[in-house]
Amino acid sequence: MPAVHPFTLERPRSAEAVVQLLAEHGDEARVLAGGQSLTPLLTLGFSSPEVLVSLDQCSGLDTLEQANGQLHIGAMVTTARLEHAAELRVHFALLVEAASQVGSPHVRNFGTVVGNVCHADPRSDVIVALLCHDTVIQLKATGVDRRIALEDFIDGPNSTKIEPGEMAVAVDVAVEANAGWTFGYRKVVKRAGDPAMAICAVRLRCENNYINDARVVVGGAVSLARRLTALESSLTGVHFAAGAETTLAADVLAGVESHLMPERTAPIEYLHTMLPRLVAATVGDAAGKVAS
Repeated sequence: MPAVHPFTLERPRSAEAVVQLLAEHGDEARVLAGGQSLTPLLTLGFSSPEVLVSLDQCSGLDTLEQANGQLHIGAMVTTARLEHAAELRVHFALLVEAASQVGSPHVRNFGTVVGNVCHADPRSDVIVALLCHDTVIQLKATGVDRRIALEDFIDGPNSTKIEPGEMAVAVDVAVEANAGWTFGYRKVVKRAGDPAMAICAVRLRCENNYINDARVVVGGAVSLARRLTALESSLTGVHFAAGAETTLAADVLAGVESHLMPERTAPIEYLHTMLPRLVAATVGDAAGKVAS
């Protein structure tokens, strides 16, 4: 195993001081929050920064609150806090469920939600769930603050549009104005605790047994987690019944075919069979919660 490259550890006390360090050290600096994504990269020699900028002493980055029509998740909020935040189950039950599925208790207790998003793993439980909501990333650099939608922020496997000198300070998730949302969440793994072969998250807004709005996201076997917009459109206006069989194969495969990554997960033939069934079952879970 390669030796960890020597580095200097900085522990600033504010986000402003963090971005000053990032501006000063450029590409030689990395931000450290929970460390569950970065530490393995350091250990394996895939990342060798000269400076690690830890957020553990920064004030104001551990806020988790609903206010002004949104859920604010600061950069030091752990996945475990999200998992155990009972008050979030009214509007963010899917997000709470996805948080409970992340890795192991150790990973959830140390890993942060924002760090998970910035790592941009297509197998991320948190990212798949966040894409079912209207989610924005707050970014900060010296003298500049900007906001970018999550679907625009992630542009490939482990790749984001964060700019040099920027840090992600928070994730903001919109609180839906209309009631009636329900959710489904499923994933396929080879063994418990393994990264997902495939994930599906679904949110439906239903009234009088009709679907008025649909959000369907898949991750895992694809180059980046993505909404199946054609399938969402085809579901809108559909009358459902608990336990009804749904055939979605064409819309599912049309939405992901060019983005499948069988070399990372499973043979292509298996993915062609498994993904539509996974999505159909997850849609059925969400619809069944209202119809039952």
